[in-house]
Amino acid sequence: MAKEGLTSRRVTALALPEAGEYIEWDGKLGGFGVRVSKGGTKAFVLKYKIKGRTRTMKLGTFGDITCDEARVKATKARGQIADGIDPSAG
Repeated sequence: MAKEGLTSRRVTALALPEAGEYIEWDGKLGGFGVRVSKGGTKAFVLKYKIKGRTRTMKLGTFGDITCDEARVKATKARGQIADGIDPSAG
């Protein structure tokens, strides 16, 4: 069975948590997901490890950018990570 990737329809349908937040992971691109907050904000994130540290980078807010735009940003960031560059570093 193929893993399901994030789509606008899928992100729109995500339920709000009763407390805190959660991340719905994309089934196709590792470390890429959307963080859903109690307040209703849905933000695309990339979780990665570099130099022994686990980091989570915000890529943009759903509505301001699309799933496809966020996936492109995540892919570019993963390329930087592969080159030893932390995409979150200023």
